Amino acid sequence: MDLSSYHMRRDRLTDQWVACAPDRGGRPKRTQVEAPDETSGPVAGCPFCPGNEEMLPGILDEIVTREGGWRVRAVPNKYPAFQNEVRSEVATNQIYEGRSAYGYQEVLIDTPHHHRHWAFLDVEQLTAVLKLYQRRHAAVRAEHPDLYPVLFRNHGGRAGASLEHPHSQLIAPPLPPTQMAAEEQRCRTYYEKHGEPLMQAVRVREEGGERMVAENEHMVAFVPYAAPAPFSVWIVPRRNMAHFGAMTDAERQSCAELARTITRRYVECASDPDHNMTVHTALDADAAAPHLVWSLRFTPRMSVRAGFELGTNMLINPSLPEGDARILRGE
Repeated sequence: MDLSSYHMRRDRLTDQWVACAPDRGGRPKRTQVEAPDETSGPVAGCPFCPGNEEMLPGILDEIVTREGGWRVRAVPNKYPAFQNEVRSEVATNQIYEGRSAYGYQEVLIDTPHHHRHWAFLDVEQLTAVLKLYQRRHAAVRAEHPDLYPVLFRNHGGRAGASLEHPHSQLIAPPLPPTQMAAEEQRCRTYYEKHGEPLMQAVRVREEGGERMVAENEHMVAFVPYAAPAPFSVWIVPRRNMAHFGAMTDAERQSCAELARTITRRYVECASDPDHNMTVHTALDADAAAPHLVWSLRFTPRMSVRAGFELGTNMLINPSLPEGDARILRGE
């Protein structure tokens, strides 16, 4: 098959069919990276900026600098969709099922700097962000073992970010997310048949290949074979770990290095697209899961899911993953 032409691909992990239509999208222009202007300091009216703590509903956790200021911070979500104060209740009939909005939410503030998103953070700062991710995920699972915490980050309005100040979120619903649970089952089936994690097989296939974007001692970053959108990237550990929280200090720093590389390349090579990042980690934090390997997944919002995509759950990617990887490598 000529992969430079129109064709369809299916990813074994996501079970998602994607139609690659490379002539529909234009090649982005390379841009010069310019550091944001920090001379203005904290922004008045921003609840996440230093000095505006009275606007926060509280502070749950934070990592501080050597000088004593805060580096990253976890705070309650002021406008949650799920609330842990309500009782967990279920109502059903022959057709419909309803549940109370029982769950938990919080916000993780990535940096004290209002205008400095991930592409402009240093590796030490991003390492602290990932450390707080691990800490808060573990804390929520310990306090609410009946919930399923999901960590994610929205960058830009098209990706759902309602505040400009760089931040991430943790939402823990009372049910395992459907797509994540289905992917875990596919991984289990593959492991039982082949004796290795499916994500490991994917990583080995991508190492040294044309979809690889960047790699280091502990992590690799590549455009997935059936990328759901232009410039999608997965960061995957070289060591098989089901749980994101199992990263060592060295692995966490390696992950931060690649996260910074990917977001910096987005700025340099793809006009800084609005994008979502989601942590895919084992839903059951207590069980041994040799069939699973966690990942960070970046999905730019450069195309619109219109009637065909919404009606069929089949996606159209107006680019080729191999071409996107070349662009993100700076070639």
